[in-house]
Amino acid sequence: MFRWLFRKMMALFFPAFPGKRTNSSERARTNRKEVKEKEIVYPSQRVAYKYCVGAAVFFAFQVTLATLAALEFVFPDLPVPLPANLGRSIHVNLSMFWPLLGIMGGIYYVLPEEIGDDLYSPFLANLQFWLMALTMLGIIGTLALGFTTGREYLEPILPLKLAQGLALFIFTLNVTVTLFKRKFAAWHPTSTSLVLGLGLSLILYLPALFFFKNLVTDEFFKFWTVHIWWESSLELIVTGLVTTMLILMTRVDPGLVMKYYYVEAVLVILLGFFGVGHHYFWIGLQRYWVYIGWIFGVLQAVPFFFIVWVSYTATLHKKGLSSNSVAFKFLWAAAIWNLAGAGLFGAVTSIPQINVYTHGTFLVSSHAHLALFGTYGSLAMAVIYFVLVQWEKLEMLSIRAGEVAFWLLNTGLTIMALSLGLAGMLQAYLWRFVGLDFAVVQGLLKPYLAVRSVGAALFAIGAIIPAWDILTNLIFPLPPRAADATRN
Repeated sequence: MFRWLFRKMMALFFPAFPGKRTNSSERARTNRKEVKEKEIVYPSQRVAYKYCVGAAVFFAFQVTLATLAALEFVFPDLPVPLPANLGRSIHVNLSMFWPLLGIMGGIYYVLPEEIGDDLYSPFLANLQFWLMALTMLGIIGTLALGFTTGREYLEPILPLKLAQGLALFIFTLNVTVTLFKRKFAAWHPTSTSLVLGLGLSLILYLPALFFFKNLVTDEFFKFWTVHIWWESSLELIVTGLVTTMLILMTRVDPGLVMKYYYVEAVLVILLGFFGVGHHYFWIGLQRYWVYIGWIFGVLQAVPFFFIVWVSYTATLHKKGLSSNSVAFKFLWAAAIWNLAGAGLFGAVTSIPQINVYTHGTFLVSSHAHLALFGTYGSLAMAVIYFVLVQWEKLEMLSIRAGEVAFWLLNTGLTIMALSLGLAGMLQAYLWRFVGLDFAVVQGLLKPYLAVRSVGAALFAIGAIIPAWDILTNLIFPLPPRAADATRN
């Protein structure tokens, strides 16, 4: 009944969304076969399923909380259970956690095919998932109760940080032993990226565990985790994953994609370390770091875009595009937002003469949303729809629902980014240039923040649709005859 009601409601508001199908069973099976292009080759690949399901559920939970929190900017007297600082901490930690969960699931899925063998330990992979999920729930609970270290972006208390580090170590151990437990003829993209990326990720996570009494020193090392950990080690891992997914999803020449992959891998390592410089402007370090961060930061977005662009243009000529269009669309969206939102927008706002006015305004929030979800969130969504369509328990997972979610997410993200960007420019002008009081300026921004709330609502609906579709398929599976009648 829940499945039927969900489909009827979606079909009412979105005509493209499938209600009850009238196709013949044979045609329905054919349509599903076109999406389910491959079968599970290695049993250990199945551990990826819970990672993708967990990522979708945590994502829906995060955006629901964030949308409610966004209303506080429009209605300051709105009763809320949490103060703004703790709500923001929960939002930031969740927004970094769920993409990481999905990306790890993607690695566990493609790695066996990369090396031609099962994972070293599915048990460790399952243990890692539950450790990460319980740790995240612990972070949400402790932050809600006010237990925080007070370090922006690194607020969880030490025991929970250690648990996160242990989960990362288990992931590194499992993947590394898997790679080296047998000899394989060539180093594939994921293999190369994982060896380098995982080693760096463990090292760069360490600054999150320590607090330095000197504020400049603490800020310096904090951004090793906040910036380089994400934009160097994890992006290196993601690069290999995306390259492999593109090869599997298209019929493009692997050598063509690989050529750009190796350029990307080198640039990620080089640019990730120097690109952190734009965070050092306000913490007392030498001014030249800002120029270094600006120059290398904008270059960091270019190679990833070219990997997707080359694959896309090649498939246009060869007519080899994957029938799983929603996964490919999320990959393409990640490339666009990475170039425009993370690279170009981030580069402009980190120019010293501009940054002196925009630092700490809603412009930074606009850039952060485009960079974090636009790049890593879109990649995690691509992994979710790439992996879960192969699962027998999700035979009825709707690709069309994924299409609706894709457009809602990207429309909502665009509205949020534009409204926050306009609010940030007005805020910078009135507050930093004209010199109006902060509270007065905040009141003048309400119309822009109200539009932001509309975009957030669309975004939240786009996140809830996949989670709802996944959970209703798992909890309320349709009987075989009904499944044949509604299969996509």
